[in-house]
Amino acid sequence: MDRNNGIILNPENFEARGWENIPLKAIVEERTGLPVIIDNGANGAVLAETRYGSGRGMKSVIYLNCGVGIRTGVISSGTLVRTSNDADDTFAHMVIDVNGKPCHCGNQGCVERYSSIYAIMEAFAEEMPPEEMPQGRDRRNPKADRPFSYLELCREAEENDTTARQVLEDAAVRMGTGLANFIQLLNPGLVVLSGPLILHSQFFYEVCVEAAKRRRPWDKGGHLVFSRGGAFEENAISIGAAALVVEHYLEPEALG
Repeated sequence: MDRNNGIILNPENFEARGWENIPLKAIVEERTGLPVIIDNGANGAVLAETRYGSGRGMKSVIYLNCGVGIRTGVISSGTLVRTSNDADDTFAHMVIDVNGKPCHCGNQGCVERYSSIYAIMEAFAEEMPPEEMPQGRDRRNPKADRPFSYLELCREAEENDTTARQVLEDAAVRMGTGLANFIQLLNPGLVVLSGPLILHSQFFYEVCVEAAKRRRPWDKGGHLVFSRGGAFEENAISIGAAALVVEHYLEPEALG
């Protein structure tokens, strides 16, 4: 997005069509007569958790919103970290396999290519023999009219389905490996993992965190805290939107 001019440029992993180059700020301001702030949801979420939630009192927090894509929000030394182009996919496209699967970003082996809902469902479809498909459902085509859903995969994993658990475990280990690198770079006090990928699967969350902790030279004192969903879970982004407005007027320097 172009945050300064309030334009949505080309949202990644956005299901609805027709949202390229939309001057959203101007449109909403014209229709409401109110000033409008445009920002990424993950930025709002990390601000909400840091100011009012599980990261209250901490100076550095990482927030990952994991679903069909992976969105990143970071507070470092009390300030919201912004990229030069306001991208929120900095963690999603960290490379964890230099010879890995091609990613839509043009690189290979990105975290999101293995550890998003789309990637997990693709891996599950590749592992599932056709004869084991439930009647009337298509496990091999995640985009079919009646696809086998991520929620169903999570239920099968909870029921100890070997394939479902292995696919989730592989994806979680890869995310945890990338997360360990991200933590090493930013040295936060709190890491919040949230979004449907995490909130629908305790198993995925636990494996991911354990994989990150196995590579923990950055936490010799054991001070790093992990949180599943944070204090606000699925409400973090909406609470963060309100927090962004408050910060904009009261502490603009904290917004970077």
